[in-house]
This record gives sequence, C-alpha cells and structure tokens, in this order.
Amino acid sequence: MDNVHRSTWLTATALVVVGLGTAGGTASSVLAQPAAAGRAPAVSSVPLARPAVSIAIADDNLVLAGDGCTTIVVSPASLAQRVVHRSCQPGGDVSVESLAGAPDVRLRITWGPVADAIQTEHIDPDSEHATVGPVLITMSNWDWIHSGGAAVGSGSIWIYGLGATSGPQLLELSASTGALEHRFVVNAGVDPLMVVGVSGAWITQGVFGGDECNPTCALYHLARGSSRAVVVRRTRGIGDEWLAVDGKRVVLDIVSETSVGYVQRIEGVAAATGRMSFETPARLLPAPSFAGFGSLVVSSSLGLVTLSELEPHAGTPTTVSCAHGAPVEVIRIDPTTGAQSELAVLPARAVRRDCSTVPLIAGQAVVYDDALYFLSDPTSEAQVPLSRLVRVRL
Repeated sequence: MDNVHRSTWLTATALVVVGLGTAGGTASSVLAQPAAAGRAPAVSSVPLARPAVSIAIADDNLVLAGDGCTTIVVSPASLAQRVVHRSCQPGGDVSVESLAGAPDVRLRITWGPVADAIQTEHIDPDSEHATVGPVLITMSNWDWIHSGGAAVGSGSIWIYGLGATSGPQLLELSASTGALEHRFVVNAGVDPLMVVGVSGAWITQGVFGGDECNPTCALYHLARGSSRAVVVRRTRGIGDEWLAVDGKRVVLDIVSETSVGYVQRIEGVAAATGRMSFETPARLLPAPSFAGFGSLVVSSSLGLVTLSELEPHAGTPTTVSCAHGAPVEVIRIDPTTGAQSELAVLPARAVRRDCSTVPLIAGQAVVYDDALYFLSDPTSEAQVPLSRLVRVRL
C-alpha cells in the first residue's frame, strides 16, 4: 500500500482562549478561582483540525491520534498544530487505529461475520509504505471493543484479547515495528484497565456496564522480560474505576457496594511485593456510574491528576456522586498517601458539565512541563472522537 504524506499547519492565531471574562468583554486565559497556594492557573482551549481519540508526548511535542490514519502534532507552548495525513485504503470491513506513542505502528482490525482479526501495520518512516503483519489474535465479534484497546510505553505496545480463540490473553508488541514479542495467558475480564511503566504492564478488571469481579479483583503484573503474568494482589471490591503506576507504586481506585450505595477508595500497592502501602476514601472523586472510563495522568512533579465534578462540600467519607452542571475541577492525588486536593476550577466553555467529561478517559490526557493537556468537547459526550484540546497550566 502506497501512502501519501501531507502536512497542514494551524498557527497560534487560530487559538481560542477561554476563561471567566465579563459579559461582552474579551475572554481571559486566567481563571478567577484561586488554585493551590493562591495561584490562578491559565486555561486555554484550541479547536482541533481533526477530531482526536488519544494524546501522548513524543520529541517534546503533543501527538494526537485521530480516526483512521491521521496524526496531529501540537506544540505545547503555542498549541500550533501540524496535521499529518497518511492515506490508507482500508474501509468497510477493515479499520485502522493510530497509536499515540507509537507513530510508526497502527492497529488493523478486520471485522468478520463471526470473528474479528487483529494485525499491525508498520509504517516505514522514509517511504511511508505500510507493511501489514500476521494475524495476532482472532476473537468473537464485539470482544475487541470490550478488550480495553492498546497501552503504549517503555518501547512496547500491549493489547488484550478478551475472547481470543485460544482464550483471553495479553500481547506485548514492539512499539517500533509492531512485531509480537511475548504472549501471556491473562483473564482480566470485560473492559479491563491497563497501564505501562518501567517495570512492565499492569492490568485489572474495570467496572464498565456493571461487570463485577466480586468478591475480589485480581491485579496482574507482567514484568519486562518475564514469560508469565503474576497476580500481585487481590483487592476486595466489584471492580476498579482507574489504575495508575507511579514509580515503584501502583495506585487503584477501587469500587465497592455497601448498604448506602457504591463507594470507592484509593489503594497504593508496592510494585515489588504487592503489599498495600496506603488506603484512603475517595472524597473528592465522583462515585462511579459504571461509565467504565475512569482515568488519570501521572506527573513526576504533581503526582496523579484527574478531573472531578461535585457539588461544593458534597464529599463524604462514604458515597459521593457526580453532579451534573457543577464546576469541573482539576484534582491532585498524592501517590504516596492517596490524599486529594483541588488544583484548579475549569471554565464552563472549556469542558462539558454533565458528568460525561469526568473522570478522564484513558489515553486522552497528559501532563507536560507542569501543564495538564486533555481532549474535550463541550457539545458532545466523551466516548466519541473529541474536537478540542484543553491546556491547564498548574
């Protein structure tokens, strides 16, 4: 397949800066609400040339993966965009997914009448020619949609096959070529959560659609260079809202059901031993509605960062619900204790205020140079490709 490379630049003059300006006045990039230590963060929002589904950092730029074969390279400083179109012929029963963090590899899904086949495409960086690899997994229809997608990090691409013909499994691929490196037997259930760190991959069952792993949920670790998956810990609960890895610690937001409703808590687990290092209530995070897309981003300087939408003073030690129309806040979670604090309040024009924005969707937010970047769309739900990029300087 011959691919054509074409680029388009959107200059910084195309930016739309949003804030809490007065009626009829110029919108300001500085919020009126104070952030931590009394400092007001600057919030900017830019329309994207093409809708995007994921975001990553590469070569000091933001790299946004769009539908099909489109990639958008964004300058973190100016938010100027360069759109890269790699023409591709798949259509109909074949779809292609770009991977933020692996610009030379794409996933190729062939949708069959009974089963779907997963392959990779390797893009030659010089010729832009795509080479299709062998079939990696074949699974029943719809199972790929509920397999959690792909996670990229530390030179590897990880994909989970829920209903693979030979049983549920997790594959490690080269992020530079897409070639298969390891195949693991792992049963992480429907819509699992997966993260990648320097020590390898971590995967556990989520809570999409009310699927439960009562009374305990397994946390699997796949160490780099290992030949098998290890159950590091079994946590009590019905599922996990999000999963993060921060250095030598794995942090989970665990959902449980009690007589007063669904509650959640944050646990820290030592990566080396699987022992719990802390446990604390999730007082500033909205209780789950089984949306199944809870996520956050990890920053070496800020800790764990996510979004929350609660009525003022609505938090309790037990159950907390997302409040439609309430202000959307940027929340920091201390990865060493699980303690939560507010960093910023976002203006209404930057995000959608109906609980579809929060928590963040996995792969749709990053922290770079003490600024949070995330995909958003004030007029559509978070499950679809999003049309705006929001930057919050923290």
